[in-house]
Amino acid sequence: MACVRAIDAAAAQGSHYLTRVQFGCEDGVHKSWIFIDAEDEEDARRMVPPVGRETAVIVRVRQYTPDQLRSVHYNTPMRERG
Repeated sequence: MACVRAIDAAAAQGSHYLTRVQFGCEDGVHKSWIFIDAEDEEDARRMVPPVGRETAVIVRVRQYTPDQLRSVHYNTPMRERG
């Protein structure tokens, strides 16, 4: 029922959250993802509904060209690569 709590929390934050939250329930992955634009991790965490804020995993994602992605992987110190 964590997914139901998550969608209820998203709805309580406002209808704009419902347009951004996605769930993996049908494939047995009972987690939700919210794709947002944020200035930094702290800003992103503030946008997560309170019910999931403490346990949320914040991941910065972006699109890369093949050359950009190679540059990120070959020019970034190992501890930052993930």
